[in-house]
Amino acid sequence: MLNDIKIRKDGLFDGIDDPILNERYGKKALWIDRFLHNKLQKISKTKNKNPQAIAEYLISLGISTVENSNMPTEITFDIDKL
Repeated sequence: MLNDIKIRKDGLFDGIDDPILNERYGKKALWIDRFLHNKLQKISKTKNKNPQAIAEYLISLGISTVENSNMPTEITFDIDKL
């Protein structure tokens, strides 16, 4: 099994099936206020959704709104469809 592990050009190991590394690869940490984190946890439990998916959805929607001035001024958050 150790013979199957190779080092990629980006310096990471290839051939290791680690679910934590697989989840984190290509992502960056984002630090948020603990009270905001608690609210996000409550919403995710209420909606039975992954808090990471909700946070990415809200951030993406916010960035898209800023980048596209022709977006409607009234925005509806549809977390249930995540």
